[in-house]
Amino acid sequence: MIRKVLSKFLLLSGLILLTLIYQGSFNLNQANALIREIEEAPNQIVYQAKHTLKDQTNQSWQVVFYKRVKSGKVDSINLRLVGFPGSVEFVHPQPLKISVHLDKVLMAADNFAEKSPASNVGEYNLKKVLPELKKNASVLIFLPLTDNHQVKIKIPLPVLLEWQDVMSRN
Repeated sequence: MIRKVLSKFLLLSGLILLTLIYQGSFNLNQANALIREIEEAPNQIVYQAKHTLKDQTNQSWQVVFYKRVKSGKVDSINLRLVGFPGSVEFVHPQPLKISVHLDKVLMAADNFAEKSPASNVGEYNLKKVLPELKKNASVLIFLPLTDNHQVKIKIPLPVLLEWQDVMSRN
């Protein structure tokens, strides 16, 4: 009797575990990051979340979301994207296209419209579009690269939640 109950319990536990793994609950994506607080100058702080995310071709990108606060007021909210040097090149000036729930498209202005620090680096102003990115949104970003090569990166929900955390800090 005890053996029968124990075997049913183990079977049920195994099925639950497999279901959770299948749904991605235990998916320890490399999107995990730590929010950093950096004092750049007196009365100037940057809050930053840095991740490594992969595009649809499995290429890794450094994705840095940051907010700069000067004298207690939000100065800027930006998203910096860095690809492997020599393998990608951003087109400037081009906005970053952001798809929310596949039915809404937002455009973030190119911060490097005049001069980029390197061809594999893009940075975009999210101050106006961030309120549109809800905590439960399905978000894709489309990187404007040379040769009409458009790369897309899915922003995982934990990353969006972390961006919201960065926004809530003063």
